[in-house]
Amino acid sequence: MATGFLAKAASAVTLPVAPLYGAFLSYMIYHPPRRPHHKKPADLGLTSTDVNVPLNGQQGRGLHVWLIPGDTERVVVLGHGLGLSKSASLAQARLLSEAGYTVAMFDHRNHGKSVADRAGWGMSDRHTDDVVAVVRHMRSMDEYATARIAIYGFSISTFPSFYMLKREDCPVDAVIFDSGPALELAPLFRNFVAAGGVPIPGPLGTGPSRAVVETVASSAAVAMLRVQWPRRSAARTSAPRCSF
Repeated sequence: MATGFLAKAASAVTLPVAPLYGAFLSYMIYHPPRRPHHKKPADLGLTSTDVNVPLNGQQGRGLHVWLIPGDTERVVVLGHGLGLSKSASLAQARLLSEAGYTVAMFDHRNHGKSVADRAGWGMSDRHTDDVVAVVRHMRSMDEYATARIAIYGFSISTFPSFYMLKREDCPVDAVIFDSGPALELAPLFRNFVAAGGVPIPGPLGTGPSRAVVETVASSAAVAMLRVQWPRRSAARTSAPRCSF
């Protein structure tokens, strides 16, 4: 009983700083601590090459890609989940590779081995730029210039995979959504924080302080996207051909 009372008291004392820490966590959601790839394609019997995909406005390192060769006429660009890296999508990559597809697995900026981008605003456009950059890079390679390309969005990468359909200069043939997108954004981020996706230390992790931290972090994370969701229908001269 005393322990519970002390925990609630400590949480009440830290309540004034809870909004600040919640705002900090919203930034950390898009700039998580780097996690090393827990597996590589070779661990699943896949042959791959490392590719660097340049990004506009970024010098040197761009997006890190594992390119798993297959049919040069059928390519799948594969994303990953929130706070993770492309190694979390290796099971899907193996399934696609066994079906004969070429697979381009990429780390979003600030994840895995991709470039660090300290910006904290317009994150929807930035992550959409990531998907577009990989597709364009594949199109620029002679062996894949005429390939049919599908986007496989997984979890958080389903959102930029959806928004890239507005990019008239980046046509794709099919879009696949796995575990997303969600209809509402704030609960998605709140659940991510609640599940321990980002660290909440000591008294901030209990009682009223935790409630404030989760609310501020999820609200601020939505604002940092700087986008309307669900998005309005956009005029488009051509839809994905879905003949994949």
